Amino acid sequence: MADSPRTGAEGVFGLQVKTDGAAIPDFYQVISAHAEEGVGQMPEAVLRLAAGDVAEGEFPEADSSVFEEGKAITIAGSYGDGGALTFFEGVIVGKRMRITMSRGPVLEVIARDKAVAMMRVKKTTLFQQQKDSDVINAILSDHGLTTDVTATQDVARDQIQHDMTDWDFLRSVAERNGQIVYVAAGKVHVGTPDTSGDPVLTCTLGDDILEFDARIDAQFLASTAKGRAWDSKTQETVEGVGGALPSSTWGNVTPSNLAKTVVERELAFATSRELAAAELKTMSDARLTRSVLSGIQGRCRFQGSNKAQANSVLELKNLGKRYEGKAYISAVTHKAEKGQWETTATLGLPETFVADGPSVGGGVTQGLASPIHGLHIGKVQQLAEDPDGLLRIKVLLPLITAEGAPVWARYAQPYASNNAGIQFMPEIDDEVLVAFLNADPHAPVVIGSLHSATAAQPNAPTDDNFIKSIVTREDMKILFDEEKKIITVSTPGGHSVVMDDDAAEVKISDSNGNTITMGSSGIKIDSAGSIEVTAASTVDIGAGSDATISGVNVTCDASASFKGSGGASAALEGGGEAKVTGGVVMIN
Repeated sequence: MADSPRTGAEGVFGLQVKTDGAAIPDFYQVISAHAEEGVGQMPEAVLRLAAGDVAEGEFPEADSSVFEEGKAITIAGSYGDGGALTFFEGVIVGKRMRITMSRGPVLEVIARDKAVAMMRVKKTTLFQQQKDSDVINAILSDHGLTTDVTATQDVARDQIQHDMTDWDFLRSVAERNGQIVYVAAGKVHVGTPDTSGDPVLTCTLGDDILEFDARIDAQFLASTAKGRAWDSKTQETVEGVGGALPSSTWGNVTPSNLAKTVVERELAFATSRELAAAELKTMSDARLTRSVLSGIQGRCRFQGSNKAQANSVLELKNLGKRYEGKAYISAVTHKAEKGQWETTATLGLPETFVADGPSVGGGVTQGLASPIHGLHIGKVQQLAEDPDGLLRIKVLLPLITAEGAPVWARYAQPYASNNAGIQFMPEIDDEVLVAFLNADPHAPVVIGSLHSATAAQPNAPTDDNFIKSIVTREDMKILFDEEKKIITVSTPGGHSVVMDDDAAEVKISDSNGNTITMGSSGIKIDSAGSIEVTAASTVDIGAGSDATISGVNVTCDASASFKGSGGASAALEGGGEAKVTGGVVMIN
């Protein structure tokens, strides 16, 4: 059994404060010290001191460099002759003066862990071909922090952190892998919740528990969890189902029974990004773990002890079968005031994830990424050889980072079917418009291309907007004139087909000067050279009225027989000689 928080707490309590390693002057009157840390929280402390003389207008504590912003600060408690028990280490980030006539001036020194550098400032950046734990380590390394990061089981991929602080992004990445983040003394710990470790303290009602408040709430629990993603190769959904509910060591109600209290429910989520079933299972298991740790939540206050820390276990005794056992500590608050030091441990975890909060999109990406809303400008870099064989195109997002972020995006067409569709791909360096399915930066889709001052339209627009066209890179055109109802199909070599309602004709022209005109008066064929008509079988030429064949020389040649006749009359004449020959000539 672990020690009671009373163990070693005999004797007079003393508060010790140091800045930059040096104890503050003895004449400083410390009123109170308050510090807290927890899972997903940035450790913070507030030190309150008597601060000067209002009548004299002097405030040496506030003016002194002892509590200058940026200095390191440690706060510790001690009992009797015992050593210092540090319960906060950090850096001074600010001061606040409060003055009331009844209480006098009070200086509040505000300190946070040095990891606070990850907060407040939002960033947009790209992590290329890295696992989630690699991304976490990269962020922490950039801030020069000491780390303890458990490797994740996902695959390496490109990831975009969009308009989110490093702190929020780090926590959301950890949570989707079933991990928690907590900070202590400048060291950032990332790993699975430690619910099965040895208790750091044992608290017993009637002995050392000063206050206890806990609730069992079945409404947050679910029996199963399932994640679904889309596989564009197979055109089918991919599913990852969570395993059994984790066990609980706090209380005598099993999570599986508690989850059935209202109705057996499933925590389901879906994403438009390409994810394997194994990754979806990891994310589903993460939701189940959170669900179990939220089933019993509470707090326990006891004699001050720095042994109580986030991500550890507190043993509870003499509270009945429902509430005794080993409870998970998710946060700790220390309060030293009026010669007393008390510690409050927060037990269990809130039911919501970081990604469910409004600061990171309210869960719009299902907690899988920092959301990227709206439409974004892109520049086409590559059209072929998608490394994953998903028929995507490579697009650079120039506003994501200073160098731009390359992403592989699907390209939306008006009609796309198996070996059929409308295929108009953009050109390299074209400006395109990129959207993101479900606001997920890992599910980009190019939804269109943009003209600009440097990529002019093929036809100058007018307010009447009569002219529409399709013009390819090599100047092959289909032009629509809606005013005159004309469709023109042309090639850069001079070939064209013009369908003209205004002139009531269709005209086919080639680059050699040959034309075929079909109009209200008939069909006219003009050839710049000769006209040759051949057929493998018969050729029939008929006219409702007269038919005329004229030329300098006209030859009719039949390899078998030749026949000429007139229904009313027939004439054969020659301006000079007229000759009729044959093996037998019969004239009737």
